[in-house]
Amino acid sequence: MNRVGLFGGTFDPPHIGHRLILQAAAATKFFDKIIVVPAAVPPRKSIINVSMSSYRYEMTNIMVDNYDFDTLVTVSDIELRRKDKSYTIDTIREIKRESCNETEVYLICGSDILYEIETWYKPNELLSETGLFVARRPAIGQTEQEDKANEIRSGYRTDIRFFDAPLIDVSSSVIRDMFKGSFSGLSEYIDPEIETWINTNHIYDSDFDMKCLSEESMTILAGYEIKLREYLSSYRLIHSVNTMRMCVSLAVTNGHPPFKCAVAGLLHDCAKYKHGCNGIQHSYDGSEIVSTEFGIKDEEILDAVKFHTTSRARAGMTEKIVFVADKIEPSRKFHRIEELRELSYSDLDVGYRECLKDIIVSLELKGLRAHRDTYEAYEEMKSK
Repeated sequence: MNRVGLFGGTFDPPHIGHRLILQAAAATKFFDKIIVVPAAVPPRKSIINVSMSSYRYEMTNIMVDNYDFDTLVTVSDIELRRKDKSYTIDTIREIKRESCNETEVYLICGSDILYEIETWYKPNELLSETGLFVARRPAIGQTEQEDKANEIRSGYRTDIRFFDAPLIDVSSSVIRDMFKGSFSGLSEYIDPEIETWINTNHIYDSDFDMKCLSEESMTILAGYEIKLREYLSSYRLIHSVNTMRMCVSLAVTNGHPPFKCAVAGLLHDCAKYKHGCNGIQHSYDGSEIVSTEFGIKDEEILDAVKFHTTSRARAGMTEKIVFVADKIEPSRKFHRIEELRELSYSDLDVGYRECLKDIIVSLELKGLRAHRDTYEAYEEMKSK
């Protein structure tokens, strides 16, 4: 029977403390494999205060890919594919089902979990399905930890084993705050590759947070994001989430309702890969997919997706915002990108006009012509 370690969490972001526990657990050689599982919708947290799951999954992959471990370590999106809240018991059972119940599972965790796990969802069933592989916390006496472990062992008849791991007293919430402010010493708590990726995508930049949206709206967007994983590569998915956040920021700046812009921004590239559409056609096909497969019938959203590549004359505000956001989302890098961002925030119409001009000029430099709709939109904006 295989022995699997399950290391779960929100990982928002994954920090050195997470990595050190993972490395120490792998070094024990107790497991045949360790699976790192970012949670999609953590049951104990408000979705408004948690970064989009695609970001957290990508950062977790960076953490794992940049280090050699003494045991095979993989990252799973098993919970990101789940449309409901992420409960550990469901994940464990799914892992066991996939191996035809030939897998013995242990949760890898810090010893603080000993004092929390009885409050988790269905603790009796959970502890009958899994053992605990516990990193000792120096702040808690060893005798106290053993006493608590013995209490759980006898009460739930589960296996609990301890291992030693260097532990850093830092939380992901503190790191997020450091990114939002003027920080120093961040390299003590987060791997440089993850720090660079966060800065590139402005994950924790308060200018791009979505706290203006309701819990219900964020839950709907998270559901769309989960489904979108079926359609897009990781790279394109990150671009789509970045575009969504830029849409919200531009909508708020212009006093426009942000939710429709967010939906259109998130889904604008849904036909980019699965349907083999990489030119203008992916916009039209994408609008159809949003309608038929995502069940969205709002014409404002469908038009914003349909015309996000070319735009058109008499474009509405949502169309303009999605068009511009797609071009200037945080990770984009090209000639005069900063100028386009500044123009778009100071006057959306001016930024929109200049984005249209950029497309026309860049294509003409390649000996190509932009779509007729793009020319018509540009001529209209020049006359204003």
